[in-house]
Amino acid sequence: MAYSQLYHLTYKSSNKKTGPIPVSTSPESTCSEICPFKNGGCYAKSGPLALHWNKVSGGHGGVSWCDFLNQIKSFPEGQLWRHNQAGDLPGDGKRIDSRKMRELVCANSQKNGYT
Repeated sequence: MAYSQLYHLTYKSSNKKTGPIPVSTSPESTCSEICPFKNGGCYAKSGPLALHWNKVSGGHGGVSWCDFLNQIKSFPEGQLWRHNQAGDLPGDGKRIDSRKMRELVCANSQKNGYT
């Protein structure tokens, strides 16, 4: 898959639902084209999160996939974190990038990430 995407990690979320744990934001281009919320109802498309997501999606906030994985690897063992407060699994909106998915699983080893 030939595409360039940036990923953002917030080390201490201010989201009341997750609490103060790390949360990641993936670009909108990762979202499935058949998501039922794509054309209405997506919580990430409004409010303060939308401003942040637009920045990441536009390539103006975040790091490369490799740097993102290194951030995840640097978490202490057992760290609870949420992947994708906005966005979806690595891919192009049509299919998940299996290589990147394996890399994410490996980076999350000994951690407690969820999505």
